[in-house]
Order: sequence, then structure tokens, then C-alpha cells
Amino acid sequence: MRVINQSGLSIGWCVGRVPPHRLTATCIVKGTYALKHGGIVEPLKEQPSLCADLHEGDDPEKALVYPSDFALFKPACDLLLRGTCHARGGKPASVERVTFAVGRFEKALMVVGDRHWQPGLLGARLSEPAPFLTMPLSFERAFGGAGHPTNPFGRGFVPVEKDLVAGRHPLPNIEDPASPITVPSSRPAPAGFGPLPSLQASRAGKAGTYDRKWLKQNWPFFPDDFDWTFFNSAPTDQRLKDFPRGDEPLRMRQIHPTIASFESRLPGTRPRFFVREQSGLQTQVREALLQLDTIYVDMNELRVTLLWRGIVPISSKRMSEVTGVGVVTEPLDRPPAPASHYEALFEEPSAVVPSERTGPRALAALPPATSQVAALKAATDAAVREGKLSAGLTQSLQFLAAALEGAGVAPAVRAWTRESLSSAVAAGQDLHGADLSGLDLSGLKLAGARLANAVLAHAKLSKADLTGADLSAVVAADADLSGANLSMARLPQADLVHAELAGADFSGADLSGADFTLARGRKVNFAGAKAAGAKFMEADLERAGFIAASLEGAIFDGARLPRADFMSAMLQGTSFELASVQEANFVDADCTGLKAGRGADFSRAKMAGVRAPRAAFQGSKLEGADLAGANLEGALLADAQLAGVNMFQVHAPHASFDRAGLRGANFGKANLLKASFEGASLADADFRGANLFEAEFLDATGSSGQAFEGANIKRTKLV
Repeated sequence: MRVINQSGLSIGWCVGRVPPHRLTATCIVKGTYALKHGGIVEPLKEQPSLCADLHEGDDPEKALVYPSDFALFKPACDLLLRGTCHARGGKPASVERVTFAVGRFEKALMVVGDRHWQPGLLGARLSEPAPFLTMPLSFERAFGGAGHPTNPFGRGFVPVEKDLVAGRHPLPNIEDPASPITVPSSRPAPAGFGPLPSLQASRAGKAGTYDRKWLKQNWPFFPDDFDWTFFNSAPTDQRLKDFPRGDEPLRMRQIHPTIASFESRLPGTRPRFFVREQSGLQTQVREALLQLDTIYVDMNELRVTLLWRGIVPISSKRMSEVTGVGVVTEPLDRPPAPASHYEALFEEPSAVVPSERTGPRALAALPPATSQVAALKAATDAAVREGKLSAGLTQSLQFLAAALEGAGVAPAVRAWTRESLSSAVAAGQDLHGADLSGLDLSGLKLAGARLANAVLAHAKLSKADLTGADLSAVVAADADLSGANLSMARLPQADLVHAELAGADFSGADLSGADFTLARGRKVNFAGAKAAGAKFMEADLERAGFIAASLEGAIFDGARLPRADFMSAMLQGTSFELASVQEANFVDADCTGLKAGRGADFSRAKMAGVRAPRAAFQGSKLEGADLAGANLEGALLADAQLAGVNMFQVHAPHASFDRAGLRGANFGKANLLKASFEGASLADADFRGANLFEAEFLDATGSSGQAFEGANIKRTKLV
């Protein structure tokens, strides 16, 4: 068999039966790339070979680090990450939030310092988490332990009695934010970004039934009830049914020692795998249609590994009819060349003198396996041999390049200038995917430009006119957009991480899913913008204007937004954890289900008339805030700092103010039906004329009878 690998990537194959075919060859292309912050990944000069499962410390008894490359078929794409959580700013932290995003997929985990159960009057309770600088994101740090059905490598899964009697048994450091451990009986699913071993219950249970029927009808192949998701090693919420293209953006947050939000982009490469078969005097070239089914990000090594896989039917287990395989790559932003262009790969060049120089890396196949089970075993045990190509490769490469050029498939990459870009926009050209990184485009008139998927990282666009431009999924990390006009522009899924935005105008723009993490600038105008799901983590946007903006599900965690204007904005489900929003204006905003929490600062915020049922302000600071007439039905304000807050005529039935600091708070004429003030500090608080029917004040302190003059205190527990 002749192996012609012009891709520069590693290749391999294995034999099995993937229905509906009787016998198949699984063709595999593996590419390993260096991650580049703010840019496109770059292929390594030395490509690692295909490999089997790799475990922590090469110990199969420990957690799986990297899954075998030799899956026969994957019905979904695995998104996997290996890495380490790094505390923000290099300063010890007790809790951090890490995120892993590929394209539109995003998953977040909470990383907590070491904890244990400690005795309490009402039973065991969690100790305070110890500060940490780094924490490995391994299933060994997730919930589990000896005897756990799905994660025997983890921690925390032991009898409660043992925890309390024998001492401090470690609890998990990695948790799903939606299901943290709260009591000793908590049994959350193990949380992580890494691969699950094949013997883990959720995978092993999909291997099918091996009985007499299988032995008679299917041996040596898999049984009829074999579930092909067995080969998907990613956690179920990290599997994409729609296979990625291969040019998606990547974002890893708090998983790099110095870069809080690490951004990169997949290479935009389309590998193609061809098989030549001989039957008598007839030959045919068949293509294995590849799908990108594995994306493995290794932030410890700053690498990403991609695996493409395709199936071709074959006639014999030893693939004796296959006389050659050829692998090439094409850029994704160009249409695929016809398969006929690549038939010349297999033509024998005449008068070729053998060369001593090794061509691009070419991995030959594993030894043909006699069964699918044997194929997997061979993938684990056999060494993959490496081939060398002769000087004939040069001639084939030249022929291929000429064919592609004639087809208009692979023209040279254009070097853009201010002038050429301005002319192209004026002519109405579609500049999809154009690389404009680092260009000085300040002051240019680019209204209506078609720049979807363009790369504008580090570009200078100050005072540029991008009114109505299409900037969908643009990469503009670290770009300077100060004073730029982007009103009515389209920027869904845009990457604006660490961008300079002072005075920029995004009014009426489509910013859905856009990423403004660490962006900065005063007086940015987002009025009327459609920014559902947008991310503003740790952005510094003093006096930003979000008037009437749609911000459902947006994330402002850790952002600085003093004196920002959210008047009449749609903020349902928006997150403001650890955000600084002092003196901001939320008048008439819809904050239903808003999430703030400990560390968020809304001091002196103007929130009169705000609609915030079921909002969560536990532990938040709202001292001096004005919430007169607000709707806080069922809201959570336990442990909040509410000194001097104005809640005159607030509608807050069933709200929780447990342990809140309410010195000088005004609840005059408020509706506090069945609200809870257990353990709250009520010094100088005013409840005159309020509806406190069935309200709870157990262990509350500092109240006086005069504070409840004219209030409805029927069935109220005043202590």
C-alpha cells in the first residue's frame, strides 16, 4: 500500500464494521496545534502520532487524561479540556469560576478551595474553603471516590459518619454551579471538562449484549444493541450533535496563569482522505468524508488536538484491495475541489530518483484487525509505524497546486491595506473571513461593510464608521474601537475581549452572544442593543449606557459599571456576581431572576420601579439604594447589606431578608406578605403602614414598636 500524506498531519486507520456496511475502514486524521492568544492556532512542526488512552502518571488506575484516537465512529463531537484553574490576578482565592467555550458552546464550573465537613449544632456543615493559587481541573478533584459508581478517582463520596468521626475527609474542589454540595447527603454528578474512561458506568453500559445470539450472528463484531456513543468520551453536556466546521473561536477563562480570558481560533482547515482500490484491471479512488469529531484543548501545554474521522466500505479485513491512501488539506474558506483533482496523487511519476529527505509526516495503518474489538486492542498495544516519501512527492505537490489554482480554490492570501479595504467596501465586496489583524483603520468609512468572521485582533478602528456593518463572529480581541460608530451593526458571537471601547456607539446593534470580557472604556453607548447572552465579565465600562437594551442572560460578573444607565433595560436572568454597579440607574428595568450574590455592589443605585421578582441579591451590597415601588416578589436578599435602602411601597411578598443589615431602611407602606426577616438587624428601620401579614422576624434585632405603627402585623412573629 502506498501512503501519500501531503497534509502535514498524522493519519491512521482501523478495520471494523460500522453499519450499514458489512466491513469498513475508519480513516483518521489527527492535527496538533499551538494555541495563540488573540490569533489562529498554528500546526506543530512535529505532529504527535495517533495514540491510545493516556492516564494520570501513566497509571491506568488513575483518571483518564486523553482518550484513544482509535474510535471507530463517533455520532457526536467530543469537546474536551485539560488544564489548571489559576486564581485571578495571581492572588490566592477561595472560589473561582472557570469557563470553556468552543464556538457557541460554553460551560462553566466553580473551583473551590479545600474543604471538609465540620460538626455543628444542627449537623455537619461545610468548612470555609482554603485559599488557593492553582487547582488542577481533573476528575480527581471532582465529587467521587472509592466505591463511587462513575468517578472512583474523586473525593467526598464517603459515609457521613466517617467524615465526622475519622476527621477531615477532603471534599470536591470542582463543582457544577447549578448543583453544589450543601449537606452531607448531597450526591452531585462529578463535574469536569475532561474525558470519561471507557469502564465508567455511563460508557460501559453502552457496549451492548454479548450472548449466544451475538456469538452466532455478530462475532467478531459488535452486537446489534451496541450504542455508538460508547466512543464519545466527553461528558454528555460537552458533545455537539452538529459537527464543528473547524474554524470556531475558543475561549478559556481563568485557565491560564497570566491571561484571564484566553482566546484563540481553530485553524480553518479541511482535511480530505482518499482511498485507491484495485479490482482486477479496474481502479477507483474513493473519498472518506471526514467529520471533526474531537476537539481536545490542553491548556497546560497550550495545545489543541483535532481529530477528523470518516468511514469507507472495504472488501477484506486485510484491506488487500487498497493499493494506496492519500491525504491533503484545503482552506475552509474556499469551496472543496472536486475529488477528481486528487486522482493524480496516486499516479506513479516516471524517472524518479529516490530522495534522502523525508517528506511530510505520514502515518501508516495499524495492522489490519480481525474484529472491531481487536481493532481497539491493536490501537492500544501496537506501535504505529511511520513512512517516508520519495522525491516523487514534489512532483505530485506541484501538480496538485496547479490544479487548485486552475480551479480558483487556493489563491494567495491577500495582504490588506487601508486603501484596498476602503475600495473593497465601497465596491460592496464580501470580505468574509478577511485577516485585518493589526491594521490601522482609524477613521475609515466602512458603513455597511460585510466582514463576517473577519479577524480584526489588535486593529485600530478608533472613530471608524461601521454603521450597519456585518461583523458576525468577528475576532476583534484587543482592537481599539474608541469613538467608533457601530450603531445598527451586526455583531452576534463577536469576540471583543480586552477591546478599547471609550465613547464607542453600539446603539441598536445586534450583540447577541458577543464577548466583551475585559473590555474597557467610559461612556460606551449600548442603547437599544440586542445583547442577549452577551458576556461582559470583568469589563470596565464606567457610565456605559444600556438604556432599553435587551440583555437577557447576559453576564456582567466582576465588571465595573459605576453610574451605568440600565433604565428600561431587559435584564431577565442576567448575572452581576462580584460586579461593581454603584450609583447605576435601573429605573423601570426588568430584572426578573437577576443573579448578583455576595461581592456585588449596588450601593446608591437608582432602582425605583424595577421589576425584579425572584432576583437573587444574597450577600449583595445595596446600601442607600432607591427601590421605591419595586417588584421584589420572592426575591432573595438574605445577608445583604441594605443600610439606608429606600423600599417605600415595595412589592416584596415571600421575599427573604434573613440576616440582612437593614439599619435605617424604609419599608413604609410596603407589601411584605409572608416575607422573612429572620436574624435581620432592624435598627432604625421603618415599617410604618406596611403589610407584614405572616411575616417572620425570628431572632431579628434592633426593632422598636414605633417602627411598626399602622402596619398589618397579623400572624406576624415579632420577637
